[in-house]
Amino acid sequence: MESVDCNNAPENLPTRLTEDNMNETWRARFPLVGFILNALRSKAAAPDAQLLPAEQVLLSACEFWRVVSQRELLWYLLPDARARLQVTHAALASIGAARMASLVNVLLAECPAYVTLIWLDARAGRLEDAVLDCEDDIQDLIVRYSTERVRIPDGLRG
Repeated sequence: MESVDCNNAPENLPTRLTEDNMNETWRARFPLVGFILNALRSKAAAPDAQLLPAEQVLLSACEFWRVVSQRELLWYLLPDARARLQVTHAALASIGAARMASLVNVLLAECPAYVTLIWLDARAGRLEDAVLDCEDDIQDLIVRYSTERVRIPDGLRG
């Protein structure tokens, strides 16, 4: 695999991660998280939309869970792995996923200033494995945080 500066990844870098890549199997396994993620994405895509800080936290946590559970973390972290890891760590800590936040923080602490694709590829799979084995009930934490801190607009409800 070629060495790529993840902070300046080329536009043509292959990616499997798209807005529509939340497949039906994932939605069936995590229906509440999928609903919350879709509602927040819809709100963020609206003209002149601006997510509240709690909504941004929730969106980051949902996106992280989605990409980890679909084994697409490497592509999610590109092109700026350090920034994504920082946002993810803060989001997971905010919703109460302390063990997952700690796992992300370990990778963040190891993250060099110049992140290569080879370096990231070697670690993304291990982080996915660790997060998937983690005892944090991420779905429950996401739903609880959503209930306590975020109001989903009526027009976006099922």
